[in-house]
Amino acid sequence: MSAPTLLIAAASISLHQFKVFFVAFVNLAARRQGSAAWKLIQPTLSNVASAMEGTLGTAAGFHPNVTHVMLVATMLAVIVGAERVRGAVLEKRR
Repeated sequence: MSAPTLLIAAASISLHQFKVFFVAFVNLAARRQGSAAWKLIQPTLSNVASAMEGTLGTAAGFHPNVTHVMLVATMLAVIVGAERVRGAVLEKRR
């Protein structure tokens, strides 16, 4: 397999994991029952979930498309490339 294929596969898996986390987080933030500690942090989680849904849309309606996958693949390529450059610079300094 070539590097772009692996990057696209990794991006697709990453976006799926994010969707699962997003849905679970929003559902968790919506729960009202729990211990005293839960009742203390639940309003903050609810605010974070509201901000995420305000930015990304509803959690249940979040469906990554090809554009999302390609953007994440590009981000992964930049991160991997930057790490290689950093490694080369550190190696040269030794």
